[in-house]
Amino acid sequence: MYGAFPSSWVVAATEIAKARTGSNSGRQPHRDRGALRNLSSDILGVLAERLAEHYRPDLGVRSPRVLDASGASAPKSDSVSGVDVKSSPYGRPRFLVNRAQAHSGIVGVLAVLVDVGACWFWMSPVIPIEDVQRWEVFDGPYGDPAYSIRQSALTIIG
Repeated sequence: MYGAFPSSWVVAATEIAKARTGSNSGRQPHRDRGALRNLSSDILGVLAERLAEHYRPDLGVRSPRVLDASGASAPKSDSVSGVDVKSSPYGRPRFLVNRAQAHSGIVGVLAVLVDVGACWFWMSPVIPIEDVQRWEVFDGPYGDPAYSIRQSALTIIG
């Protein structure tokens, strides 16, 4: 599925992402990507959750999630259905799913590629976690192995 979203969603997502990023200020140093990249990642995450909530109400996605300032753990999935919403900027070579998260009890992944500047998105069908766990393992720069698929291969799924 692909489509556009209102630019007002970007404004709202930015404000929510600021709160989310602030609540993660105590993140482990090896996970810190720097203020701008942390905020960008959180904006994409908030937009993806909002898009999933709007276009896939059957999944029961709770949007937007703001992490507890006390550092409490996030729920295992973004939805009551056990599906985890994952976002990535459109045009990146790889789409990643953290390996530890993929083994945390979620049942599937909803991939959302977002072009914030164009207010455009692409959303996959739910990808069963067993399929995700067959993807190539990618050791990224933050010390967290991830399951990886090329975005070009990902869009064939949908």
